[in-house]
Amino acid sequence: MQEDIKLVNRLKEGDESAMEDIMNLYRKKLYYFAYDLVGNREEAEDLAQEVFFKAYKSIHNFRGDSQLLTWLFRIAINRSIDYKRKKSHWILKNSEPVDEYPVIHQLESSLNNVNPDKVLEDAEIERNVRKALGSLTSKERSAFVLKHYQDLKINEISKIMSLSDGTVKSLLHRAIQKLRKELSFYNVPFCTEEN
Repeated sequence: MQEDIKLVNRLKEGDESAMEDIMNLYRKKLYYFAYDLVGNREEAEDLAQEVFFKAYKSIHNFRGDSQLLTWLFRIAINRSIDYKRKKSHWILKNSEPVDEYPVIHQLESSLNNVNPDKVLEDAEIERNVRKALGSLTSKERSAFVLKHYQDLKINEISKIMSLSDGTVKSLLHRAIQKLRKELSFYNVPFCTEEN
């Protein structure tokens, strides 16, 4: 948190190299978070860049009430909602489904070390989980990703999403119910922890 404050103050004072330091510090986490939100490598890269650009342009709005990464996650959630709206309009307009999941890199890097059947099975599971995540509303997906992919606590998610703890718990409960239904063909117990 102390490093965040120093970087933000440097940027507010006009030191543009501070933005590069912020990007170097949070690029990977923000990219993976964006990927979990949009499910596509190229779109995740674009979203992460948009978040950094938006943060740079509105750094004066950062009050320091939360960690810088929390603020960046909040921007990412808002930008991903905008992105999904634009994407759904594009799909309706062009009538071409967008279904791209980055499993090729898993196949390439794992074929030498792992049973190829296992790699393909894992890729199929990932594809099905991503498809199931696509059935969630933006808020449900954001809450689920923050909780189960980023390992954040309910109160941290509440701050990021500007919602009450009860609302976040409700979103998580609905997300888990929907995912349980979407993935029921696996016939395995699904996580129920929501705290």
